[in-house]
Amino acid sequence: MALSLVPIELLLEILSLALDQHPCPSNILSVDKSFAALGGRVLYSHLHFRTVRQLILFSEQTARPACLPKSIVLALAGVQRHLSGQGLTPSIISPPRYVQTLQAFCGDMTSCPFLRFQIVPAATFYLFRAIRTWSNIAHITLTNLSFPSDDLGIHAPLSRNMPLLPAIPTLRTLTLGQATLLPPSAVAAMICLPGQEGLEMVRLIDAYSESIWGPRIRRRDVEKAAVMQSRARREDTIVLIRRIVRCEARTERTMGGDRAEESDNFILE
Repeated sequence: MALSLVPIELLLEILSLALDQHPCPSNILSVDKSFAALGGRVLYSHLHFRTVRQLILFSEQTARPACLPKSIVLALAGVQRHLSGQGLTPSIISPPRYVQTLQAFCGDMTSCPFLRFQIVPAATFYLFRAIRTWSNIAHITLTNLSFPSDDLGIHAPLSRNMPLLPAIPTLRTLTLGQATLLPPSAVAAMICLPGQEGLEMVRLIDAYSESIWGPRIRRRDVEKAAVMQSRARREDTIVLIRRIVRCEARTERTMGGDRAEESDNFILE
């Protein structure tokens, strides 16, 4: 069948799958004009970076993209080695403000927790500083990250007593997986902010307020922190936290650490 006879909807599905899996998407776009026209929009609508090199090349391009990206997925193996060896470049980890969905994964979230690659504290700081400026972000998923340890509050907005993120009216879901040094008080302060009514769920998967040798964050930790910050609305605050926050245990250490076998369905209340 000639490509001109293939329905546009079907061709878009084929291109979406091919561009996501092919190691060199430009080869697909070079097939013919229809592939270039349709595939360019597919490729730029949902950006997927698998190497730091791809990310750097994208940040350096001068040509106008086919369309504004709606989502960005970062799956960068070896990012810690790159950042520590060459120095952090904040512009590289600061996607544009019109992004609606951000997903960042370092290493394999399920098979080898914490032992492969991690978004280091310096990168986490710049990433969250950038997120605070995005006016259209709706869904955020970040895994394998370590927050700056900042008891003195020097590096706001990631300090312990300030909201993790400001009120972002468009934000619907926030998922943090395998996070260390995450203050429950920062999560609580974010949820309780005025103007945060659109937030539907905050998932903390294998999240720790200290190192992975300490206890996982449980929903009651966020509740306690929220009540401390909103004593006048204690009951309403507890209802809010229980409706939005979901703490989970996904992976177990071979030895030691916080064991979650006693939790029902690995939900940490």
